Amino acid sequence: MSQVFPFSPFATRYSHYKKATPTIQHWELRDLVHCESSEEVVITEGFGIYKVDFRNQVKSPLYLLDFKPTCFSVHGGILAAGGMGGKLKVVRLEDGRIFYAGNLGTHVINSVLVTQRGNDKLLFIVSNSRLLQGFRLDEDCSSELVLICRSESCTCLNYVALSPDGRLLLTVGDSGEYFIYSVQDAFRVISSFRICTRPALCCAWSANSQYFAVASQDGHCYLLETETEKLVTRLGSWQSNGFNSTCSCVKFCPNNVLDLLTFTENSNYIHLVDIRDVNGHQMEYFGDSDRDVDIAGTCFSPQGDKLFVGTSQGIYAYEISTAQRRSFGKGDFT
Repeated sequence: MSQVFPFSPFATRYSHYKKATPTIQHWELRDLVHCESSEEVVITEGFGIYKVDFRNQVKSPLYLLDFKPTCFSVHGGILAAGGMGGKLKVVRLEDGRIFYAGNLGTHVINSVLVTQRGNDKLLFIVSNSRLLQGFRLDEDCSSELVLICRSESCTCLNYVALSPDGRLLLTVGDSGEYFIYSVQDAFRVISSFRICTRPALCCAWSANSQYFAVASQDGHCYLLETETEKLVTRLGSWQSNGFNSTCSCVKFCPNNVLDLLTFTENSNYIHLVDIRDVNGHQMEYFGDSDRDVDIAGTCFSPQGDKLFVGTSQGIYAYEISTAQRRSFGKGDFT
């Protein structure tokens, strides 16, 4: 059984911005906090996408949609947002140029990912249609979204993640399975495995692509080696009533030297895990005495020096103890 320690050895809370509360449109979809800098977080509230500046303690609108998003992704100045009924909008924030606005089918879009591989900006989408679709964002030509892959699964797909080395794509679905695709030459499924018996809701790659993780409705986060797909550990949720809570969001620190993983529960708790020594991890409690606090998502800053957590009580910001993490020793929990 994992030992649980205070959160402070790895990260210290330094700010709580109460005027921004991410809107959760679907109880299972909780990846609603993103950032591209160490002091700015992007969230969704109602119909809007907002930027929260922690340095100046200001929330400002980034883009207003005509639907309430269930998921969104921001990368390199491109925003993609998906919603109920297949609603999708892809826009360049600098000038408002719209790549796509409409319905991509009729099923709820569960996850969108804007990312870069080489010189190409890519968009991957998964939904309850059981489809994984990939597009190249063509910013110079008239064909704005260029289809590069389309794969049908045996289950509704809930999340999609591209490995940092650009070789592999990972999805997870309601069947509890993960699917690994090769995206180098010919796009194809190269592996799949049912890691749990309840829906798998989120997945992530480590910064060096050596590990991947799966967060599940069964109350566990699974850490696996990429090359062998061997299970490294199964990390459990923590609720005071003794029952496992859904694990809804998982992220690796993008700074590979720091070797940290975080995952959230649907309410009250977020966990920070030392993947050098998975026998111990820390957690932070957000609940209060008379009610649960919903958690809408979490993200590391691009440099890995900050961690942000979106809740129904606002956005919390933590500073990672990078000097301690760079020591390469096992965590000192005394």
